[in-house]
Amino acid sequence: MIRVNPEVKFAYNLIKGSPQERREFVGNLNAKLFDSIELSMKGDMGSVESVKPILDTVLPEKKNIKVSTIPFSGDYDGSSSYIYDKKNEIIGQTLEIPAKKGKFTAKGLVAMMHEFTHPLSTLANPKYTARTIKLDRAHKYNFDYFKWYDKVLYTEKNGTSEADKKAHLDMVRNKTEKFLSGKSNEDKLDYIQDARYELEQERNAYEEQLKYAKILHSQKKQVYPTDLENNNNIYMIPEKIAMLKQIGFDVVADIRSNLAKKSKKG
Repeated sequence: MIRVNPEVKFAYNLIKGSPQERREFVGNLNAKLFDSIELSMKGDMGSVESVKPILDTVLPEKKNIKVSTIPFSGDYDGSSSYIYDKKNEIIGQTLEIPAKKGKFTAKGLVAMMHEFTHPLSTLANPKYTARTIKLDRAHKYNFDYFKWYDKVLYTEKNGTSEADKKAHLDMVRNKTEKFLSGKSNEDKLDYIQDARYELEQERNAYEEQLKYAKILHSQKKQVYPTDLENNNNIYMIPEKIAMLKQIGFDVVADIRSNLAKKSKKG
């Protein structure tokens, strides 16, 4: 059984319930973060230095989340990742905020709401980290996997018509089946689940991003026009999650069929 470090998961009594209830739990924490950070801002300017204390106050349990800055490059794309110890064990998470001289604007706050969702979703869903640990220990993360995720799953559709959507999903399915071809059923399930978890996190993060972009826009604060777009629709993330689920069901059906055949032979 894979053990997930307590620093990267909430206690079960906080997160027990359905996936939707966990999403709502994360959404409620994000709402508290947003309100507290917005109150700490002076006009349209906030300080990265204030983020960590606010995060520690809002979280129901103290967790190892390292807040740092990355150079501002003209947009506000931040990042979040795991923290590993010397034994390559996951012991925490990072939250990297793009800033200029330690400051961010309302545009940056929108990006932060997207990025906050990632560590919070991880804390609320220990299965995400457990799957990562499993694949990492088995050295299953490789160039082909990341190419499949980045260049196939996490891509925008071309056009908005139903025909365009179908063509995009057909492409994704064909390339996914090609990536999985020749792999064991266990490996197929691991890759499918891991990619699905990644997409679920992005779906949730884009929902939060859009929500707070609309709030700030309604307050007459400047946000990027692209933050007011439905990125889940642009990337067809819900459809891709559903597709991966169906492929997973097909693999499970194949496993059960093989077991049934062996049972008959026995």
